[in-house]
Amino acid sequence: MRVSPRFLKIITLIALSLYVPASMAWGLLGHQLVCDIAWRSLHDDARLELKELLDATGTRSFATACFLPDRLRDSEEWAWTKPYHYMNVPIAARAVNPADCPTEGCVLRGIELHLREARDPAANIDPRQRLNNLLFLSHYVADIHQPLHVSYSADRGGNMTLVIFEGERLNLHELWDGKLLTRDKRPNWKTLGARLARELGQREIPGSTPRDWADESLALTRRIYAELPADSKLKEDYFALHQPLATERITLAGRRLGLMLDTLLSDQRHD
Repeated sequence: MRVSPRFLKIITLIALSLYVPASMAWGLLGHQLVCDIAWRSLHDDARLELKELLDATGTRSFATACFLPDRLRDSEEWAWTKPYHYMNVPIAARAVNPADCPTEGCVLRGIELHLREARDPAANIDPRQRLNNLLFLSHYVADIHQPLHVSYSADRGGNMTLVIFEGERLNLHELWDGKLLTRDKRPNWKTLGARLARELGQREIPGSTPRDWADESLALTRRIYAELPADSKLKEDYFALHQPLATERITLAGRRLGLMLDTLLSDQRHD
């Protein structure tokens, strides 16, 4: 099977993704945390399969590579992936509808696409291509758990709504993309990932589908908008009240991703 030149660039791009500024927040730290928690939750055979894949492609770690799709989408070659990072719904919607996913795609379709690709042996002959499928799948699972990635087109997922948070003026999406994850100015994803994974422990994660995850995020999005003050100045206790929710979305995404990867990697190892 001939591998597309696009996939031959993948390892270089993974390496570049390691040096994205931490200010990218959920773009970097959040995705690192989701994939680190997923890695920690894998069964031994699945983790070994993924480690062998990382070693074969010269990739340092799964967590640091998971930001790759955000780096790629700004290039002309990968611009077609931009719609796969989010989903827009009508303002009155209380649940997502497949009809809300346009022809060019949405995060639900992105997960569906790469889950299908990850299951297809013919699409995973080259290890770089196989890793690429897993990274995109993992990235989109993280995205669908960020509430404002299931939001409204008129506000561009909160990017057009300015708020004042602890004296700083920023947009609502930026706030939920990472400002609420930690107060640490130089967060260490390994330390924070280990703590979050430990706090979640072995709590049972109820069976659900990506559409359920989107509905969860939409419910939170409705709540976030409903709480916005008329003067845009968020209350002093906003961090204390919402930081546990932000980290819960991270840990849920990590555990759910781990369950998904467990099935994919274990099945392929036993084939």
